[in-house]
Amino acid sequence: MKKITLKDLSEAIGVSQNTVSLVLRGRPGISEATREQILNKAREMGYHERQKDCHMPNVCVLTTYKNNIDSYYFGRLQNRIEYYLNKNKCTTITVNNVETYSLEAIQDLCQANDIQGLIVVADVGRRMMEQLEELNIPLLCAGFYVPGMAADSVMEDNIIGMSLLMDQLKERGIKDAGFIGSIHTDQGFFERWMTASAMGNKLNIVIKTEHCILNMSYEQLGNLREMAEVLGNIESLPEAFICANDKIAMTVIKALQQNGKWIPQDISVVGFDNCDLAMLSTPTIATVDNFLDKQARSAVCRLLRRLKEPQLPHERILCSTEFVDGESLRKRQPHLP
Repeated sequence: MKKITLKDLSEAIGVSQNTVSLVLRGRPGISEATREQILNKAREMGYHERQKDCHMPNVCVLTTYKNNIDSYYFGRLQNRIEYYLNKNKCTTITVNNVETYSLEAIQDLCQANDIQGLIVVADVGRRMMEQLEELNIPLLCAGFYVPGMAADSVMEDNIIGMSLLMDQLKERGIKDAGFIGSIHTDQGFFERWMTASAMGNKLNIVIKTEHCILNMSYEQLGNLREMAEVLGNIESLPEAFICANDKIAMTVIKALQQNGKWIPQDISVVGFDNCDLAMLSTPTIATVDNFLDKQARSAVCRLLRRLKEPQLPHERILCSTEFVDGESLRKRQPHLP
């Protein structure tokens, strides 16, 4: 006997597959007349929707090819999210190059695999997020957020993390600093830059425009030759460089060393994320731990709760951050009597 599909039902009734899916999943937004028509036709045609075990939902993890191969941050975040999905006995479908899919292709994939929740890892852009929102499947943003979207998000608390870092600069007697990061293309970097600027104003740490590198691409920021050239053209260096993450901080340290500077004797360098690079760098990098594993666990827990309680208000969940000292930041000055 032929298995009845969503497509069979939608063609028999004359409505979209998405409408059929919404009714069979008990989702709101469909008129009672249409809902009754679809349920009656489903019974008539012998369609038996697979009963969903609330402890074993099917979840689709979506990211771009660029983010998937990013072993520095987003690739690791995706791996930990998939780990916690599997630990919770979820069936996981992964799309590593979502930018190549049309909305129809994603919709077909979700319907064919009975996807009940979506986790998007890293910013895929507002346009793509708006398309995903049209699927009417619970949606969670991991590592970013989109203002105004009907989606939960989980990411690190950049404001608290950068505030803790700036407090440390103040304690070490640093009076001027520069910021390095591609703030126009990375939401997290922008938040860190804005917080560093605001905290600098509060703590009397001067952040001059000529000491900031904000417009280089992320790829350029990781290029040692280009970084050494840019830093070498700065007439007078600040007392410290605040880098948007540890990968950039490592490049800056190597570039400054190549230009004959000692870290932290001549200039301090701090990062953000507390990745493995922070400890492997020479000197080790003073940074902020964003607790990536906790972010992944929180993302999965939030999505699973959303599936059980679909009427919950959408939330932007910020995971805690913590300063981690390193050799790249000069030591506290002893208090003179």
